[in-house]
Amino acid sequence: MDFNISEERKDFNILDYTEPIFRFCLKRLNSRHEAEDLSQEILLHILDGFNEREIRNPEAYVWKIAHNRYARKIDGRNKLNKREFFCGDMILNSIAENVSVEDELIKREEHAAVFSAVHSLSASYRDILVDFYVGELYIHEIAKKYNLTKETVKWRLYTAKEKIKERVNKMSKTYKKINWHVMCNGSFDPDQYLKTQVYKAIAAACYEKPLEIEEISLKTGIPTLYLEEALEYMVYGDAIEQTGGKYATDFIILYAEDNKKMQTKVLETVKDLPKKVWDTIEQNLPEIKKLFIYGADFPIEKLGYLLLPISMREILFRLSKNYESVDFPQRKDGGSGWFIVREHSEDLENFECGCNNYYSEKDGVEFNKHYYWFGKTFNSNLNNFFKKHDFLVEYFDENGLYITKDNAELTAELLQYNIMQKQSAGHKSNIPFITYKNLQKIHGIFGDLTDSYADDLSGFVKVIHQEYERFVPERLKEQIKGNIGGYTNEIIPLIQNELLKQGLLRDFSNDEVFTDNIIFTR
Repeated sequence: MDFNISEERKDFNILDYTEPIFRFCLKRLNSRHEAEDLSQEILLHILDGFNEREIRNPEAYVWKIAHNRYARKIDGRNKLNKREFFCGDMILNSIAENVSVEDELIKREEHAAVFSAVHSLSASYRDILVDFYVGELYIHEIAKKYNLTKETVKWRLYTAKEKIKERVNKMSKTYKKINWHVMCNGSFDPDQYLKTQVYKAIAAACYEKPLEIEEISLKTGIPTLYLEEALEYMVYGDAIEQTGGKYATDFIILYAEDNKKMQTKVLETVKDLPKKVWDTIEQNLPEIKKLFIYGADFPIEKLGYLLLPISMREILFRLSKNYESVDFPQRKDGGSGWFIVREHSEDLENFECGCNNYYSEKDGVEFNKHYYWFGKTFNSNLNNFFKKHDFLVEYFDENGLYITKDNAELTAELLQYNIMQKQSAGHKSNIPFITYKNLQKIHGIFGDLTDSYADDLSGFVKVIHQEYERFVPERLKEQIKGNIGGYTNEIIPLIQNELLKQGLLRDFSNDEVFTDNIIFTR
């Protein structure tokens, strides 16, 4: 080792450049995946350079490498677009050093494995390792820098090297896309805490049991450098719980395999319900129609798509409440409730359902939209349209006539999303209106019938609870009661599909923007 190290070389820390180089790449490539690959390549070349020669000006060297690597990537991309074979440095180095392409590939894979292993270490090990081998600092200098004893520094160096040896051959990147349906049962925005694949990978990694940050890195293949900030944010969002140095997912994940097993068991308990529910709706329809401001003349084949979820959600809510009461916990972000997270699976789509509510207020009056979606009828574009138009109810008068005629773009959108249709008298709403007070009266009509459904549905609720108990980690079992309410509602698509088969509900085409399951309240 050369003991005449320049002051610039001693002060150099490769970790200081990790984020700046990544931002440099991301700004130019506009692709996080490509930016990660290129920044890793740049950092590897920088490390190689420091190992092979004396660098007088580390700052200038770093950015020279960064610009050269970026230029080579763009050059390579252009040549690939022309369908020309190009291997960049790999071919040039092979010619210059008489090294085979296969050997060079192996060398690069080894570098990548070591790089990943180093970045799977926590900062307390990683920084010391880089300072010693790249910065070439002495033990006593590192000890002084981090306010540690020399024995501690030696121990961490030894431990870090052993961990890297162990991990180089074991690490496997898990960049397979995680496809989750993220909801909540309270009042907060769950998507913001699970908005990226990194967040989801972290949650999946430490779901079964709490893990240290290094264990999460090893399991996901994500460098600890990128995990630290994500974990801090997820802890704030109550998506992750931190206890000491370990992290654990703080919500239940309903994986597709568990969901399928549960569906098999619960289907046995609901065979006779469709006829009973439809008879209930028919018997109470005359009284219910009196409560509408607009839409009372809609046929039962259309109104059934609203009255079925309204009735069953109310009955199931009361039964679930009797079975096990739910008090939504307060959250650090000011909201309340728990995450409802399910792994997406195409063969389970027909069982999915929910109610999206959009509230707005003006001059003391609330304008609400209630979207009772089920299975494949959910339309994300329609959902976004509802979020954008807070006072959609105001676009129509109490007879359902469209009164906002001077906005051609809005008119086109309302027709496109099947919110209204053109008639001889003008455009009329496809969606019924009701006061919020009268909507609650409809809930009450069906809620008063809960006892008559108790025998039919109590076994259904009990089976769901038993199934959750089977697969949910012990630390999360308190949250089962918050998940049951949402899951029991999945009986609604089952009843709905049976009524559709019997011709009692209106049939619809796959390309139709379905709006029979929406109601406006004012």
